[in-house]
Amino acid sequence: MLKSAKLYISVILALLMAPIALIAQENDMLRYMAIPLMDGLTENSEGSMLFDTPGGRIIYAEASGTNAAKDVHKYYNMALPSLEWSVDQSASCDLSLAFCINATRGTENLLLDISVMVNKTIINYSLMPN
Repeated sequence: MLKSAKLYISVILALLMAPIALIAQENDMLRYMAIPLMDGLTENSEGSMLFDTPGGRIIYAEASGTNAAKDVHKYYNMALPSLEWSVDQSASCDLSLAFCINATRGTENLLLDISVMVNKTIINYSLMPN
């Protein structure tokens, strides 16, 4: 009885600690998405989330830096096709954004929202099933 209680407690603790393990890895969310981080940008772990669903993975990541928004846009427009992403050149952006990129690869859709706030470029990456 005592042995099974210890096993039960160990399993419960492991399940409770799983979100903490995920939080510790959030700074590598772009690596998990297989998306390169442009030099000069830093991934912001507070803006990261991962959901693994039966329909596919849903990932949100955020990075920022002093890079010019147009340079970030140009970099990802060139980098993504080399990673087999098909970039939609006709994608329209929300008016609050400096730039956006919409790309698809297989069964996944990637959206990059690029905005500028107080001399800082912020990139929000969203990956989700089509």
